[in-house]
Amino acid sequence: MSQPAGQSHSSLNSPIDTQSCQYEIRTQSNFFPDDETADGAPHLEQHLAKDLTDRYTQVGENIAGRLFKDIDFGFPINDQFMENFYGAFTSSGGILNKEHFHTDKSTAVFLNRIISTIAQFLHATDQVPLKPLRYFTAIHSNKPLPGHPIKRKPDIMLIHLDNGCVQSGPFDWSDLLALIEHTREKRPPKRLPETITVKSYLAFCCQPKRDYLISLGITGEGFHIVLTDHAGHVETDVISFDRNVNTTVFIRMLMGFAFLPDSFLGIDTTITREKDLKQSPEDLKQPGILFAEKYPPFSSTNTNPSNPFLVYSAGLSVNDSLTVISTSPAVSPTVSYIPASPNSVNEQTTISVGGNIYRVIRLLFRSQSLIGRATKAFLVEFPDGRRGVLKDSWITTNRDSEAKFLRGLHIPYGPDLVDHCTLGNTAGFRQFTIRSAVNSDCREKRRIVTYPAGVHISDFTCMLELMFAFFDIVLCMWHFFNPFALPHFLTLGYCSDSHIVLGD
Repeated sequence: MSQPAGQSHSSLNSPIDTQSCQYEIRTQSNFFPDDETADGAPHLEQHLAKDLTDRYTQVGENIAGRLFKDIDFGFPINDQFMENFYGAFTSSGGILNKEHFHTDKSTAVFLNRIISTIAQFLHATDQVPLKPLRYFTAIHSNKPLPGHPIKRKPDIMLIHLDNGCVQSGPFDWSDLLALIEHTREKRPPKRLPETITVKSYLAFCCQPKRDYLISLGITGEGFHIVLTDHAGHVETDVISFDRNVNTTVFIRMLMGFAFLPDSFLGIDTTITREKDLKQSPEDLKQPGILFAEKYPPFSSTNTNPSNPFLVYSAGLSVNDSLTVISTSPAVSPTVSYIPASPNSVNEQTTISVGGNIYRVIRLLFRSQSLIGRATKAFLVEFPDGRRGVLKDSWITTNRDSEAKFLRGLHIPYGPDLVDHCTLGNTAGFRQFTIRSAVNSDCREKRRIVTYPAGVHISDFTCMLELMFAFFDIVLCMWHFFNPFALPHFLTLGYCSDSHIVLGD
C-alpha cells in the first residue's frame, strides 16, 4: 500500500515571492487526489468562485441562535440581558454607535471593550462562570498574514488569549479562529464576499482541524454573517445596526466568539495537542498585558446596572424558574495545531475515534480544496505500537460509507478496517433557510482507521527489499485469480506473513 499521492511540492511555510512564483493549488472538488493544477495567486478567486457556484444558502439572522444557543451560555441573551448595557456600549435605546466602526483598528478596540464590559458584568453577578477566551486584533489589516504562500490581509482576526493576556504575535493563518471583514460602504461591495471566500480557503489550508469558519462582514449600514464549510456558503443579508433587536444578534455573535469553547467555532476538538514538556524561548517571555487592562470596560450610565437576568442549566427551558448555575464549560481550551508541512513530526498530537485514541506520527495528505471531500490522511500509532492510517473525509450522505466497503473486502494483504465514526453534518446550518442553494448536497464528516500503514514502493533501502515488494504484488495477484494456489506456495517456504522470504 503506498501513501497517498498528490502532495504539494512547495512548503506552506517557506517565504515565496507571490509576484513571480506559481503555486500548486487544487480547489475543484471533483478532481482526484493526485491531480494538481499549477496556478498563480491572481487566479485563486476565479477558481473558488467556480467551486462555489450555486452553493450559496441564504438564511435569516436566527442563524446566530443556532450557532450560539442560550443554553451554551447558561442564560438567554435577550432584551432583559441587554438592558444591563444601555448607556455603556449602546445608546439608551440599545443601538450601537456606528462611529466606532470607522477603521479596522477602532472596530477591533470597540469589540474588545464590549467583551470586557460583558465579562466584568458576568463576574459581578457571580452567577455564570464564563471568562473571555479570545479577543480581536487588526494587527494584520495592513500586512499579509504569513503561513501560506498566497498573501492576504485579514481586516480583523479572532485570536486566543494567553492565560487572560493579549498576545503580541507573530501570528499566521493557523492562529485565526474567526474572521471579520470591514468596509465603510453601506452595502457589502462585490469584493467583500470574494475576500471572505479566499481568506476562509487559506484558513482551511493551514488548519487540518478546521470543519467550518464563521465570518462577519461589517458595513457602514450593518453586518452580515457568513459560514463557510465544505458544502458551500451559508449567509445572511445585511442586518441593520439601527434596530435594538439586531444589536442583540450582534452581541450574541461576539459573545460566542469570545466566551464559548473552540468546538463552537468549527474546530475539531477530537484532534488535540498536549503542551510540550520542555519550555521554549517563547514560553519564557514576559507575560503580556491583561485583556481587561488593555481594553478597559465601558462605564455605564444605566440607572440599574445590576438588572437581574435569568440563569439556567443544561436540559431546562428558559421558562423554568431556576437559580442553578450554568454547567457550560468555561475552561480555556488547549491550542491545537498540526503543522502544515506534510512531513512534519508532531509527537504530541492525538486523534480520537470514539473512546480510542491514536497518536499522530505525521500528516500524510491534505486536499487543498474548499468544497468537496477535503480529505486528510494521517499516519498514526496504535496503543500497541503498530502503525496505521487515519483518514477524514466530508462525504455526501447519499453515498455508502467507506467503512462498510472495507468491511466487505477480503483481499490478501489488503487494508483492514480498525475503527470508524461519523463526525459533523453540514445540514444543521441549512435548516429553515430563506433561499436554498441550487446545489444543496449534504455532507457528513466520516473518519476511518485502517491497518497496516504502507510505504511508497520507492522507499526501499536495498535491492532485496525491492524484490520482496515485487514478490508481494505478484503473490497477491496470483492468489486473487488462483485462490487455491496459495496454500501449496506456502508449503514451499516462500512466504511468511505478508512478505516474501528466501526458502531454505
